Amino acid sequence: MEIKPIETIYNGYKFRSRLEARWAVFFDALGIKYEYENEGYDLGEAGLYLPDFWLPKQDVFIEIRPSIKYMFDIKCAELSATTGKSVLYVAGNPYPNEYGIAIYENGTVDYYLPFEFAQCRRCSGIWMKRKDGYESDGMSISLVSCDDDCTAWFSMRDPMTNGEKILKAYNKARQARFEHGECG
Repeated sequence: MEIKPIETIYNGYKFRSRLEARWAVFFDALGIKYEYENEGYDLGEAGLYLPDFWLPKQDVFIEIRPSIKYMFDIKCAELSATTGKSVLYVAGNPYPNEYGIAIYENGTVDYYLPFEFAQCRRCSGIWMKRKDGYESDGMSISLVSCDDDCTAWFSMRDPMTNGEKILKAYNKARQARFEHGECG
């Protein structure tokens, strides 16, 4: 028997699953502007594809999946190759140590670099950085209001992965209720 996700209404969008809605709550709590299923793409042999989230300010797509077992996704790879945009493949729940992120760039994915959301200690800006704190050849992505001075400062030091903003966003996402018609 296949378990089907439950469509969920939140913030004016009808999400295909509660997991997607929880990630939307997380992004809202951090002030990350998104568009849900904004535009579909014809990826040729890979087929038609409708990415879950588009972050216009960051110029990246985000695909949400329940588990990491599908980490290599041919459509994510093809979308990154076709559009020239990064695709963040986010697997799991928006809570510490319950998700992983892989980055697709130009049609390839880096399996060996686990990423997570992080908070800059200097300005509280939100980033996506490698979990292990090592440099990742420019793969860090500034998501919310970190200035140029912070870029150099932040990349030379380990991120504060569970800063106050991040923890509040995780908690809001986890506590959001969608049962019985509730909208988060």
